[in-house]
Amino acid sequence: MAKGKGIAFYPFVITNHLPRATRHCERMGIAMPTPVRSSGSLKWVVLVMATGAGASIGCGSGDFVPPPPPELQGALGGAPGTTVESLSPSGAAPLPIASLGVRSLELILSGRVDEEETEVEKSAARQQAGYDKARLRISVTGERPSDQGQSVATPTDQASLVRQAVARHPQVLIVEPADPADADLARAVGEARAAKVPVVLLGRPLSASSGSNAKPASPPVAPEILVAPPPFADSAGQLVAAAIRNAKNAKLEPKGGALILVNTAADFLSPDRLAALRAALQAAGISAIEELRFAKETQDAHKLLVQRLRADSKPVLVFSIDSRGTAASNQTVAEIVTERPFIQAGYTSEDTQARMVAVGEFAAQAVYAPSKLIRKGISTAVAVAQGRDVPPRVEVEVVMHVSPEKSAAPSMQAQMRKQSESQRKSQ
Repeated sequence: MAKGKGIAFYPFVITNHLPRATRHCERMGIAMPTPVRSSGSLKWVVLVMATGAGASIGCGSGDFVPPPPPELQGALGGAPGTTVESLSPSGAAPLPIASLGVRSLELILSGRVDEEETEVEKSAARQQAGYDKARLRISVTGERPSDQGQSVATPTDQASLVRQAVARHPQVLIVEPADPADADLARAVGEARAAKVPVVLLGRPLSASSGSNAKPASPPVAPEILVAPPPFADSAGQLVAAAIRNAKNAKLEPKGGALILVNTAADFLSPDRLAALRAALQAAGISAIEELRFAKETQDAHKLLVQRLRADSKPVLVFSIDSRGTAASNQTVAEIVTERPFIQAGYTSEDTQARMVAVGEFAAQAVYAPSKLIRKGISTAVAVAQGRDVPPRVEVEVVMHVSPEKSAAPSMQAQMRKQSESQRKSQ
């Protein structure tokens, strides 16, 4: 800490992905740095972002974003993901907040998502490791060599990465399974546990057997813990039910069909949400289901949706599996809903549109933030490393927002757009 005339400067280390910093902060719910008042003083505290050689963080190098100093913990409201209830199973007594430093965690990401999404995951992991005072090494399956101290490509199979990590003797190993049915990965995880390395799985359990010839370990193996959202069947069912209800209120025929906006570059659990939506639609008697696929770009999704809705008057339900699809659907509502009415509902990672649901612009929204899965995985691993009791399953919540019973087709944005155009013409 450097002191000046009534000002305390605290250096913060940031990642070297500055062009994406703003998007990362928005998607992870992190506020950009602003002046705050110290909890123990009336002096202004200025947060200074330290750049230079020490600011660069290498993938898999073991570096992490350090936590705020103790003087700032109260002013910043504590560490995300480390609230007293964050690791508690439903109905269980809360666990204490992490306070002891952890010397060595290893995170192995699936590499099954878009490069930008992978960087979001890395940033979320480093943020949480910094807040939890844990040293973290990150590996990504099949990652190419880079200028961040990585000279050779990372192995393309996660089993090799797991075995390499175990050889470094981490306190806890965190794995985002690329393929839950990978038998070799299951064997490698079993070997890690037999070597007394606890394993935290992210998103999905391993469905493959670790081998029929494996003998019971003696002494007992280290624990395996799953950090995951609840099954998406429930949230998908609520999205479909609300959309069908609003369509009927608007005198639209739900069985005319449904369109699902599918971002092929979304997080690695997006196929699960897509499957859950399809199953819920089929269970509701809607068989005409079409997927509109796009890769990252919201404007591409918007164009696809506008073209499809104008070409066919039958589909009246539009769903999305992530925030980008939801943004594209909402843009389309504002543009054409008066001439081509439809109902929108879907998943998003940003809990910022609850009011739009409350006024019926969305039939419903399910809020699931992939970055929270990573953060919860890190904080769970920290709790395990510190010897605290952790349940075998730790859930990352999916928050539902459902529109009022009498909601129909969205109209508010279209009306505002029409008023705005009228005002421009009159000027």
